[in-house]
Amino acid sequence: MTLYFGETFRRNRQERGLTQEQIAEVLCVSPQAVSRWECSAAYPDIALLPTIADYFGISIEELLGVSIARRQAKIGEYKAQFQDAVNHGLAEDCIEIARAAVKDFPKDYSLQNMLMYALFLSGDDSGNIPNWKENQEKYKEEIIEIGNMILRECTDDAIRLEAKSRLGFHYCEIGELQKGREIIESLPSEDSSKEALLYWAVHGSERYRYLHSRIAETCSRLIWCIWRYVQSGDPALTPGDKIGFLDLCENIVRLIYSDETDFRIWCGEFARICLETKIPLYLELGDTQAALQAFERAAEYLQLDSELTEPYVCVSPLVAGDRFEPLCDTVDTRPLAQTAIEDYISRPCYDVLRDDVRFIEALRAIESIYET
Repeated sequence: MTLYFGETFRRNRQERGLTQEQIAEVLCVSPQAVSRWECSAAYPDIALLPTIADYFGISIEELLGVSIARRQAKIGEYKAQFQDAVNHGLAEDCIEIARAAVKDFPKDYSLQNMLMYALFLSGDDSGNIPNWKENQEKYKEEIIEIGNMILRECTDDAIRLEAKSRLGFHYCEIGELQKGREIIESLPSEDSSKEALLYWAVHGSERYRYLHSRIAETCSRLIWCIWRYVQSGDPALTPGDKIGFLDLCENIVRLIYSDETDFRIWCGEFARICLETKIPLYLELGDTQAALQAFERAAEYLQLDSELTEPYVCVSPLVAGDRFEPLCDTVDTRPLAQTAIEDYISRPCYDVLRDDVRFIEALRAIESIYET
């Protein structure tokens, strides 16, 4: 056993203002045993190490004197393994890696937050996880337990806010809307965020970059809000209104991302909007020609999206320098073309188009993207 145990034990005891007698009582050992530990004349039974580490709020490695650099390196290794599992769509591996990390570093709240995220991802109904519903039920209480523990014990504001946001969303996902709303309404307003206020703290070229980034973020949120409004079920909206709003979304983006090459980073999103929402609306109106035209455009957008595999920096004046990175943030790693075929084009509303030669040709183009 490392000779640093005694030094680490004594430092943690003293930081908490405890005498040797007091810590001995907590650990159910004699004061003499504690004294011998601190002068490295003896060491505790190995079975007692988890109890001591948990009491001090540190990992067993830290208790044994492992350096901070090695600790951070090990935590970084766990996080890298976790992201790789996410990138490959391995939901169960994500959970396994996060559990191992938390076991090694139980008081590292970034890892606790990672475990909460892993459990949450495994119940994502929008991906391709066959047992997502079972996972959501299986882990729903553990997610709540971890979230509440982070809010109760963690002092890192960034970790607390992320966990709190996810906890609120989780309550909504499992149908406990009132609890979810209470948590969400307790979050800071957008006006109090770093993104909203940073303008005043930066100058010169840094301010320009900040504004470009904010324009890009605001554009993304605006498009999301309009799309969600179209899907909201507001009885005041006609199918024609909805199609008009979706057309407006594309026009807004083309104005801001004025360079045609920049617009590529939006092609995947607009392919999804066409396939999931706009084409079914055209079919609801009985306009099969418009539906076919939208389907052909969606195929073109999917092709452009498939070609965008590397990080890209925008050049359009309003968003110049904004960086796009094709990263995974869910465990659904299907190519968008595969998602299009399996989740959207397979819907019964498309049946009226299936025998049309234009539909068949565009579908073949989408299938070739997926097969490639």
